[in-house]
Amino acid sequence: MSPLGRVVLLLTTLMLLMSLCECDPPTTVHITDCLSNKQWLNFHCKSKNDDLGSRVLAPTNSYKFSFHPNVWATTLFYCSMYWQGDKKLHWFNIFEAQRDITCTDCFWSIKDTGPCRSLTQPNCSAGDKYVKCYNWNPSE
Repeated sequence: MSPLGRVVLLLTTLMLLMSLCECDPPTTVHITDCLSNKQWLNFHCKSKNDDLGSRVLAPTNSYKFSFHPNVWATTLFYCSMYWQGDKKLHWFNIFEAQRDITCTDCFWSIKDTGPCRSLTQPNCSAGDKYVKCYNWNPSE
């Protein structure tokens, strides 16, 4: 085998081993129902490989899930959401590796206007400090 072939084989093997290794701590996404008027949040989250199923959250309650992002920084989880006061189906990329790779605990407050990210577990009060609030992704 040529020297270049050996280098390519070695790099491919290392990348495969890194993708199989779960040495890093998992990333945990926390979703909290902060909708107005104490509405219950219905949501369904999934990725290309994992379907987390449908869930219902009572007002101010939270749900969390954990995973290991892939080494190529392409991990994506998205959630569709709706609630009684607004029958429209909303959706959002709740974890995008390139946007969220630095957070090991990603805290999201779900509000009528869209999801907001915070550094700590939100309590759905005026005192919550958000890193950034986002609009819902456009419906197709």
